[in-house]
Amino acid sequence: MKRKVKKLALELFATMQKQFPEIQFLGIQEHPEQHDRFWINVAGQMNEDREIELNQSSGVIATQILIEEGYSFGILVRNPIEVA
Repeated sequence: MKRKVKKLALELFATMQKQFPEIQFLGIQEHPEQHDRFWINVAGQMNEDREIELNQSSGVIATQILIEEGYSFGILVRNPIEVA
């Protein structure tokens, strides 16, 4: 994985963690089929509405990154509330 990808992913995570302090970084995963598509894996206890807010907020920033840098990011939440 390129350093640029890691840098962008960590910056996106840091921005989202300011808005959603309950999330914790788990790692970055390359999409198995799509070139230049990456998932930022996070964990956090949040209800469905809060998770939707996270996805909408991160989507705006991820779109800017895609336009400016050519890399696509998505945030995947591992939510212990849903597992229980």
